[in-house]
Parts: sequence; structure tokens; C-alpha cells
Amino acid sequence: MNIFANLKFALRLFYRDIGSSTLGIVVLSIGLAMAITMYTLAKNYLWNSPELREGQPVVSFNWAPSREGRRGSSIFNYADFEVLEKNSQSFEYLTTYKFVKQAFFVDGDNAEVSSVLGAWVHDNFFELFNVKPILGRLPTPDDALASTPATIVINEELWHDKFNSDPQVIGKTVLLNGKQAIVIGVLPAAFQFPGNQLFWEPYHWQSQKQHGRKKGALKQWVAGVLKPNVSIAQAELELVNLVETIKTFYPKDSKWLTHIRLEKYGSGDNQSESFKAILYALIVGSFIVLIVACANVSNLLLAKSSKRQFELAMRHVLGASRLEIALQVLLDAVLIAFFATLLALLLASWSCRGIWHLFETHYTNMPYWWNMDIDGKVLLFALFILLFTVVASAISPILKTTRRYNAELLKDNARTTSSLAVGQTGKWLVGVQITLTTALLCCAGTFVITLQEQLDRQLKYEPTSILVNRYFATSREFVSNESVIKFYQTIQQKLDQLPGVEDAVFSSALVDYRTSYRTIEIEIKQQNKEDKPIVVPTEIVTLDYFDFFEQPPLQGRFFSNIDTEQAAHVTVVNQSFVEAYFPNDNPIGKRIRIKGPGEAWEDQNKRRETPWTQWLTIIGVTPNINSEKHLNEAKKLGDFNRYIRVYIPHTQWPTRTMNLMLRGQGEVKHYAKHVAKTFAETSKSTASYYPYRTLQDLFDARDIFSKLISQFVSGFALFTLIMAAIGLYGLAALTTEQQSREFGIRRALGAKRRNIITLVSKTMRLQLAIGLILGVSIGFALTNILLSSVGLSHSEIFSELWFVFPGAACIVLLVLISAIFPPSWRAANLPPNQTLRHA
Repeated sequence: MNIFANLKFALRLFYRDIGSSTLGIVVLSIGLAMAITMYTLAKNYLWNSPELREGQPVVSFNWAPSREGRRGSSIFNYADFEVLEKNSQSFEYLTTYKFVKQAFFVDGDNAEVSSVLGAWVHDNFFELFNVKPILGRLPTPDDALASTPATIVINEELWHDKFNSDPQVIGKTVLLNGKQAIVIGVLPAAFQFPGNQLFWEPYHWQSQKQHGRKKGALKQWVAGVLKPNVSIAQAELELVNLVETIKTFYPKDSKWLTHIRLEKYGSGDNQSESFKAILYALIVGSFIVLIVACANVSNLLLAKSSKRQFELAMRHVLGASRLEIALQVLLDAVLIAFFATLLALLLASWSCRGIWHLFETHYTNMPYWWNMDIDGKVLLFALFILLFTVVASAISPILKTTRRYNAELLKDNARTTSSLAVGQTGKWLVGVQITLTTALLCCAGTFVITLQEQLDRQLKYEPTSILVNRYFATSREFVSNESVIKFYQTIQQKLDQLPGVEDAVFSSALVDYRTSYRTIEIEIKQQNKEDKPIVVPTEIVTLDYFDFFEQPPLQGRFFSNIDTEQAAHVTVVNQSFVEAYFPNDNPIGKRIRIKGPGEAWEDQNKRRETPWTQWLTIIGVTPNINSEKHLNEAKKLGDFNRYIRVYIPHTQWPTRTMNLMLRGQGEVKHYAKHVAKTFAETSKSTASYYPYRTLQDLFDARDIFSKLISQFVSGFALFTLIMAAIGLYGLAALTTEQQSREFGIRRALGAKRRNIITLVSKTMRLQLAIGLILGVSIGFALTNILLSSVGLSHSEIFSELWFVFPGAACIVLLVLISAIFPPSWRAANLPPNQTLRHA
């Protein structure tokens, strides 16, 4: 058996039937491109992690959830770390760190104060990663002493941006949140552990020993490198005993501790279950598309083999083995799959670049090891699915073409409905396509409609015209309530004076985007100890907050200049609060108190317990500022707690962290540089947390993954529908061609055109019926799983979106009928004499 001769012959056949071959390549490349794209996405977010030591992955430490229902956590106390460091035998290196984001100021930086992501690190932090500085040195234990001047190591990127790559940067002083720190080293740009850090400051962790495991102790993260030949499972067994040691040392503060789980740093284990479920669902969806594409190619190969049945039979009679005949079909599949894979890699690279551009545009601080590159792992996956598609596409044609050939087949010369016709195999392959297409269309319709409902917020304000950012007034510069209040008031006055600015306010939360929940107590409602506490969203706002949204009070009044720290403390609630807790009563004059929020200058790490505020008198009721549509939907479900609001004046309960909302004339983003300059002129220790964006940008960033899922699922459904139509069209065309003699005889005996069209359609009706029924059933199940992963229930899907499932079945039915009609119409219009003569 000459493989090269067979390959040469297969190439001639490939180019001789270039039309159908190209169709097979295009169809298969779409399925392959989707599978490659989804694998790349999953590899990026589920399986990628930073490789910081050769052959030794960094592992992160996480507290497992307790049996009492307390959530797991990746946050540890220094007391925990000290026990682990002194007693663990499974780790070659062990270190601790804490994420920080601080105002970074350098003289000569055009008075710009930037918010830079960094980390407070243990003195052995860099030993863990075996990283070498480009300039200067790494920290020593002496740098972590409280008595020595603060030092930092900076990233090469920060060195370039803030110091213009000055080789004399070592020894220069910067301001971090107003505190002086000396630059002692510059690290390579590739090193940004634990997540996009641009500077690292040795922290005096020993100062935390006095807190033990008490609530006020500083929280941190722990990472390590296992010793050679020690597995994660073995290390976790050792950690069981160390958790008991922690409980022995700190019995009062360690009751809820269970055990410590180790995970490869940055792996998908750190992602939420719903996030992983959605990604896995997308991978399954892409493989469904691929299977449909393979079924199409399989039908194409069956059709090509059917046309060559006389030739294949003659080869067999002349001595060709079944293996050689199977090789011909296999080579056809290999050629189509090979060219389809090349095209798929090109399509996948374009789609991956597009997805990455979306993430770069809408996300900030993505882990530095994430990417959407077509790397070696992706190429290996492409090779795997290439083999999969070859086998999946060729198995049915090979089984058909390697059957027994006989003399009758040579006499028949394939002029009638011979036994080699696509027959039941082709029909059931099309049935599989119909089932999968209907299922995906059900998922796509439900998900797209649900997403559009969520995105159609029907807000009372225009989010594209509101510039937002977040700030933190440092305790180093602002040491009292009065100083914090005055700082934000001064900034607000300066912003109001900027040309074109219409209004600017501050709030501890962002409307319809982010809020803080606090426990409250209502004076007139007696609560027993066993009663569930009342927890509602609470916001601290500047006095003219409600004027920003142009909302007049429904009852009472809003905050004013008389609501000072020395005056009686007050609060404003929204309409939803009144509906929930005072449905038949006037809330004005009633009193509530709130657990927290704490004093502005208070060191949160030293707080032993969360105190109650004094009693706050309700002085006004505001309309609901957030989405009325979503509120009404929540009311139908009986749970609208997230739309309740309790507002506290910043003049009475100041907080260091506030969110700016600014509205101005024209393009609001143009005011960003003026706002940044205003802050820099007022304080050298306060900088924005994030790039300046509109409120709509925040919504888009939050919705981008849902939108991508919607686009992927819609794309899956659309392409499977097209491919199912192509497959059914090809099958109908082949069937009519092979039965042309029969149709000619029927026409000669008096059959009408409609009889021929009905006859062709009847050959597919069983597959259509079974495919639609199974597709709707599978689609309902998949939809339930997909939407449940984002928090929607089975009852919501059926009650609100029941019409999607019969609608999807009708769309598939109409498209497939349209695919069957052209070949059946051609068969019905062939003159009987011409059909019988050629037959």
C-alpha cells in the first residue's frame, strides 16, 4: 500500500471537487476556531498561573469553610503565619504579604499624585521567587524594623514612568500616602507578584504580634514553595496539626478554624464556582458546534463516497483491500481537517485578540500572567482536536465504504437508490445536528433575553455623563474628623468652580454599582436575640448628594449645613425602606441606629469591636434613585432588600474612603485631568484608586463577561443553525439525485410536483421531529444550568421565558424546511424523459 500515491490521488480528488471541499473546510474551521478560542479563554482564567521558580510552583494558603457556615478565606493573621513558619516541615520557603494601593508622589512629577498598587512584604519575600534586581539591592531583615527609615523596591515599569529610567534612582525619596520612603532597588518588569504590583515595601510584621488572632490584627496573605518530592496533599496533612497548634495558642479567636487548603497560585481554584461553571459551559458549547461541524463533514464525505461507489467497487474487484479503500476516505477527511485547522488558528487568533482588547479596555489590574496568546499549549490542543475531527468525520464514511462490494453493485452503477447511499447514517447525523442546534438556540434565546432585561436598567439619570473615581484620605495627613470633613468639602468647592462642571458630590458608595451593607436597629421594633438582624445598604454622602440626582424629598427634608457633628444626628431613608419597615406609618421622627461606620481617623486594625452609632432621627424620605425596573422585578420575587437605602451625612459620620461623582458640560472624561490636578494641589497623599471613568464604563466593565457569554452562545447557535441547514440541504440534494430515476417514473405515472416535494420532505420528518423534541428538552436543561450559575432559578426561566423554547423549535423547523425545499423543487421540475434517459 503506497501511502504517498494514495495521498496524491486524494489531492487530485480534493481539487477536482473543490467546491464541496471548500465548504467542508469553512464549516469545520468555524467549529474548530470556536473550540480553540474557548480553550484559550479557559486556559487563561482557569489553568494559567505565574511560573516563578523552575519546576516549583508557588502555592497559596486558604482557610476552608467552617461547618458553622462561615465562608472560607485566603486572609491570615501574623499569628497564623508565625506558627506555620516555625513548625512547618513541608515548605522550602514560606512568606507573607499584603496588597496595598497608595498615593505615589515624586518631586518633579508635574505635581501629579498617582495611585499605585504595591505590597507590604515579609523580609524573606524575594527569596521565595529567586528574583534579581536590575539596580540596587533587595530588602534585608533590617529594612523591616520599625526603627529604620521606610524603604521600597520598585518595578521597572514604575522606574520608567516615574523616574524616566534614571540610573541614579537608588537612594531617591518618594511619598507613599504622604510617608517618606527610600528606593533601594529596581526589579524586572516581568516580576509583578502577587498581582500587578509596582512596588514592594518591607513591613515590620513583628509589630502585629501584640494583636495575636484578635479581630483588630492586620490581615495578610500567605504563599510558599513546597520542598522537592512533597505533594500538596502531603503538605495539607501536616497543616491539619498546625491548625490545632494555632487553636491551642489562641483558643478564644480560633473557634471557627477548620483546615488549610493549598492551591497552585493563580489557578482556577481561586475563581468562583459560578465563574468556572460558565467557562466550562462555554467549552461544552464550542464542542457542540464542533460536533455539528464534524457531522456536516461526515455527510459530505458520505456524499463523495456515494458518487465514487462504482470506482471503489472496481478497486475492490481489482484487488484493493478494505484498508486501502478506508485510507482513501480517511485521507479526504485529513485534508479537509488539516486546511480547516490552519484557517481555524487564524480565525481564533483574531477572536482572541478581540476578546483581549475588550478586557484591556474594561478591566483594570488584570493578573500579569493572563493572556490570550496562541501558545504551545493551544497548538497541542489544536492538534488534539484535529485528530478528533478526523476520526469523528471519517468513522461513518469508512464503515460505509468498507462494506462488502459485489457484482450487483457494478451492474447497478449507482444509478438508483443503492445500498451505499447516505441512507440512515446520513439522516441520523443530520438528526444529531438538529438536536444540538435546537438545544443551543434555546440556550442562546433565553440567555440573550435575560441579559438584555438586566442591561435595560431604565435609570433616572444618564450614566454616560457622570465621571467617577474613588479616593482615600490618609490617616497620616488627616488626623481628625474635622480634617477629613474639611478635605472633601474643599475638594468639592474647587471642583464646582472648574469651568463647565455642573455638580460634584461624594458618597461612600456608587449608585446602582457598589454599596456597603450594615446592621441596623429600629427603635420602635423590639428585637429578640434570636431574631435575624436587619442588614441593609447604607451610604455616607455629602450634603447636596440628592440635588445631584435632582430628586425632591417625598417627605421631610434632606441634609443641610445645620447637620453638623455637634447637632442632633440624622438620617434619610429611601422609599423602599419605608415600604419595608414603615408600610402603614409615617417614618419622619422615627429613630434607627447603625452598627459602624466608625470614626474617620480611627485605625481600623486596632478596633476590637464594631460599635453602634447613637440613635439617628429620620428627617426625610427620598425617591428610589436606583433602577425602578429592577426594583419592581425584585418586588415581584419578594426580595428587594438590595434596593433599600439608608443615608448618613458625611458631616456627622465622615469616612476616609469616598467616591466622586461629577457631571459637566460636553464629554465628561475631559474633566479627568483637571480633577486629578485639583486633588494633587490639595493633598500630596491622596490619589484616585482607578483611572477616571464614567459610571457607564463601570457598568460595561461589570457586564462585559455576561455580554461575551451572550455573544458566544448566540454565535454557537447561529453557526450550528447554518451548519444544520447546510447538512440537511446536502442530504436532500444527494437523496434527490440518487432517487431521480424513481421520481421520473412517478412523474411519468402522473405524480404532481407537490407529490414529489412531499415525498422528499417525508424522508426527513422522523429526524426533524425527534431532533426538535430532544433539542428542546436538552436546551431547557442546559439553560437551567447556565442561568442557575448566575443566580436565576428554574421557576424564573419557565415563567418568564417559556416562549423561547417553542420559538426556537419553530425557527429551526422553518430554516430546515427552507433548506429542503430547493433540491426537492429541482427534483419536482425535472422532465421525466430527461430523468429516465440519464438514469
